[in-house]
Order: sequence, then structure tokens, then C-alpha cells
Amino acid sequence: MGITISMDVLLVFALLLLNADVGSCGCFKRIFAFGDSIIDTGNFRTGSMWMPPYGGTYFHHPTGRCSDGRLIVDFYAQAFGLPLLPPSEPEEKTGQFPAGANFAVWGSFALSPDYYRKRYNLSTDHGCLDSQLGSFKTVLARTAPGKAATKRLLSESLVIFGEIGGNDYNSWFFDPRRSRDTPHQYMPDVIARIGAGV
Repeated sequence: MGITISMDVLLVFALLLLNADVGSCGCFKRIFAFGDSIIDTGNFRTGSMWMPPYGGTYFHHPTGRCSDGRLIVDFYAQAFGLPLLPPSEPEEKTGQFPAGANFAVWGSFALSPDYYRKRYNLSTDHGCLDSQLGSFKTVLARTAPGKAATKRLLSESLVIFGEIGGNDYNSWFFDPRRSRDTPHQYMPDVIARIGAGV
């Protein structure tokens, strides 16, 4: 029953968002996005998503998105009349984030690499939620220094926490050498980390 209600709410929200002229409301001036490949607009610089057929349907060339076309964050940007978010890594060098920033990285984990290294002797070489939030804090300090400026900037921004945490489990389930019971042991830590990030 709870799943049905959640899906109904999601469906209603999606229909309202896609059918309403929300772009004219001026609700948001920018978007900040966090997550993994479902939200990443090109921060992961090496991978097959930089080659065809990725991007072929909408952009007509690879963009670094793990999609043939747009991602959900692209639909949000278009619905609110904002430009599509570029990956944040090139923008971090200039310090310019007029439409926000996308910190999501393909393959990101919710938990840090140190967590897995210390407990399970597992090396993870992709990003994690902590590094995305660290980059976000750096951007905030640069673009809106001080509490009042930060509060104003965030009040005009849509902050999206996309899917993250799936790779914490995939790394175990796709490796036949690892125990299938281990993810159940750290599941509460994944949930707590995502909750703390939000």
C-alpha cells in the first residue's frame, strides 16, 4: 500500500511538473545536483558514455550522460526554464555557476572509500557523497560567502539528491568472491550517510 501511494504521489508530481508552465514562476534560479550516473551530466571523464550511441537521440553526440538522451535533472532544468547543467568539474576551475552545478559522478558511493578500505579492505576508485558535498561547500563559499548570502542563494535554488547508494551494494553483488551477507551489515551506514547528506 505504501508503495502504491508513493508511486501515485510521484506520478501526480511528474504530471503537474510536465504540464504546468512552471518555467514562468521564477521559483528557482539554479539547480544543484548530487548522485551517481542517473544524475551525472559528464563529471566522469572516462567511460563508454563519451562514445556513441550515448547522447544520440537528443543531443546527437555523446555528452558524458549515461543515457541516449536527457536525464531527469535535464527535464527539471527545462521545466523551470533553466539551462541544462554542465558537469561541475570544468566549472570549478572558473568559479562560475550561473545556473547551479552538477556534482553527481558515475559510479559514486554513498559511503567514503576510507569506510570500505578500513572495514573490508576494498578499494573504491569512484567518487562518494562526501566529496560531492565537499565540492558543494567550496562552491558555496566562493559564490555566496557568509551566512546571509548562502541562505539567499539556497532559497533560490533547487537542490536535487538523485539516486546514490546503489553502487555501495552493486560492488559486492557483482563480485562472486565476496560474501552476499556483507551488504546487510553496512546497509544502516549507507542509509545514515544519505540521510546526513540531505
